[in-house]
Amino acid sequence: MTADDAVAQILRWLEAGDRRRVTELAGAPGSGRTQVLLRVGEVLAERAVVVDATGLTAEEVLERVMAAAGAEPSPGWRGGWGRALRDTDLDDGAVVIVNAQRAGRTRRSAQPRRVVRDLAQRLAVVARTKVLVEADLDDRRWPGGRLALRLEAGGGGTMAAPEPEPAAEAAVVTEPVVVALALAETRRVPVAVWLEAANALGAQLSGEDALLASARDLAERIWVADGFAGFTDERLAERVRSACEGAQSRAVSSHLVDWLLSCSAGLRHDQGWECAGPVGWYAAHALAMHAVQAGRFDEIQRDGGTVANLDQVSLLDAANCDADAGTIDRRSPAGDAAALWMSGVDALPQGDWASWLHLMSRARGDEELAAGIARSGVALPWQVRWSHWRPPGSWEVAQVHPGPLRSVTEVDWPGRRAVAGRSAGDDRVWVWDADSGEPLAGPWSAGLPQPGQSEPYWPDAHDPDRTPAWAELSSYGSDPGLFSEARWIGDTYVVCGPGGLFAVDAVDESAVGNLAELPGEPFFAGFGRVSGGLPELESPDRAALEVLLQPAALRRLPADALPAALEHPAARSLLTDIGFPAFCAAGMHLNAVGGAGHTDRAGHTGLVELTAEEVWANVDEDEVPESAASGAYFLLGRWAGDAVVLDGTAGGVYLVPDPEGEGYAYEQPLLAGDLMRFVAMLQVYLLGRALLPMATSAVERERIRESIEHGLEWADEEGAECEAWREDLGGSG
Repeated sequence: MTADDAVAQILRWLEAGDRRRVTELAGAPGSGRTQVLLRVGEVLAERAVVVDATGLTAEEVLERVMAAAGAEPSPGWRGGWGRALRDTDLDDGAVVIVNAQRAGRTRRSAQPRRVVRDLAQRLAVVARTKVLVEADLDDRRWPGGRLALRLEAGGGGTMAAPEPEPAAEAAVVTEPVVVALALAETRRVPVAVWLEAANALGAQLSGEDALLASARDLAERIWVADGFAGFTDERLAERVRSACEGAQSRAVSSHLVDWLLSCSAGLRHDQGWECAGPVGWYAAHALAMHAVQAGRFDEIQRDGGTVANLDQVSLLDAANCDADAGTIDRRSPAGDAAALWMSGVDALPQGDWASWLHLMSRARGDEELAAGIARSGVALPWQVRWSHWRPPGSWEVAQVHPGPLRSVTEVDWPGRRAVAGRSAGDDRVWVWDADSGEPLAGPWSAGLPQPGQSEPYWPDAHDPDRTPAWAELSSYGSDPGLFSEARWIGDTYVVCGPGGLFAVDAVDESAVGNLAELPGEPFFAGFGRVSGGLPELESPDRAALEVLLQPAALRRLPADALPAALEHPAARSLLTDIGFPAFCAAGMHLNAVGGAGHTDRAGHTGLVELTAEEVWANVDEDEVPESAASGAYFLLGRWAGDAVVLDGTAGGVYLVPDPEGEGYAYEQPLLAGDLMRFVAMLQVYLLGRALLPMATSAVERERIRESIEHGLEWADEEGAECEAWREDLGGSG
């Protein structure tokens, strides 16, 4: 289609009641797509917000949209930008984003995908406006439900800026100084970096003066000012990069990685490389992407001295390109960065950012990386001393406890300074040594515990309120807050919140002033999907269960105490070898096995035997599953008032109306095909439910909910269809 045809069709789309709220205009370079969108913006006049995305992140594009629309973000709720935009006149106009294909601080970037795919869609849906966005031609599939237009070069109508003559173009694009400038990652390149890249391509230039002399004949195409250089028309850089062979691009990037690292000793600065002159600035923003181009990103990110100096956005951008639509390794600095971004830790000074990377690496147990960060030359305003904190993005069962804390305070303790934390759910108290983080007591429900005094993590008599339902987790209308309270205890600064608590050593009070004020969720969206998830189990992991529930909660029975009517081998094996978990949480009260308050007809504690008639008394005969046997059943406990029972013959675990009462029969009462798989599902479910309130961002909570559902299906696809598993998760699935 021609440019004029595109303008006409877009204007018709804007005025019509088309349900598609996004128009994506693609075309080859020089087809006039930018001019088309600018013309539309001129026609709409004050009804349009036009933003040039060149060099910007998706978040920066959104900020400019808000500023141009006059949208005021809600105080204390930076995620409320959609409501702020809905309060403007944008619903009667459009957001026009040009040069989205050039978004990002580096030429290769994940930002074009974030702007074209994610931001355009979110603006249309959340801000309830129409969005026009420029995009490159490629074979990726963006979200459906948008009008996709394609311009043909030379198709008539209003054209883009004139293209250079082919012969002149061919002579220019192969010159080493031109190729070198194009293969640089930033669009504004220090002359020293340009020289190094040119010589890597065989230019054999003696120095910067020789480089600038060779570039004088290219003054119409290349600008030079204040020690930097760039293209007057970025389309030339794009054509050169497109024409370069992959091996050549990789070789130049690898050379620049080596050269920049060799310069790093001279770039040391207490505020990071970015403040150490033009080459330091370039290294902070471009080294990570050159490492991706060279296939060396993992090498770069796992060096603490290097990663501490990398700009946060540039590190994440490179990580997303390295993952190439896959996942970022959660056990890496890039995974830490993505998890922190997801929880609102962004736009920080380099020193604060390095402190966060230091904390995350310590929390993951990567002491070598943490030591490298501490030696990086960046002045860390604070360093973690000890941690009982589940960092964003973690799936580790060992980091589930103590769980969400609402407050911390200093308490008197024999012979040492101590800090007490109060649980956000049931107000139980935990106590740690303030200097070392050594656990001293708790949890305890009757005030401040004595040394060594504690209760089970998950009591079998009352719910500790660690597993709130999905509907209780929303913080709509305000930032959830990554932390709930922070205070000085002696010279130690202790911070607590949904993830637990940690203590830091700080250079002064101002260094930690903003820790307790972090929002807990991203401004716009997450920046990369981090690997990990709940375990995929077909049988329970006893060691992990003991960490989650404590060993005493796994109740085992001796083989000679098992009833003869319990015939199923998986059930007998679990009860004698692993033990059945006894706890009260997530609406479940599973304490029948080995509980002193439960006796069978012969008066023995252990398993309460029921007949098939008792189990299925409140279920219509034609709704009793075919898999259910007619022999003995055994009561395991209750879930939301219904009975959890084990089929002693066929082995299935069912959720049925209480035999002694009246209740609702589930359409699919099978919870699991056997007891081994049921406990595996319990392990996944309880761990996931415990993680949900520890995650502050909606992005992470959605991920955890998805992982719960996946883990249940992995363990037992048929049992996972029982609605009980999903009721407190918002009925998803």
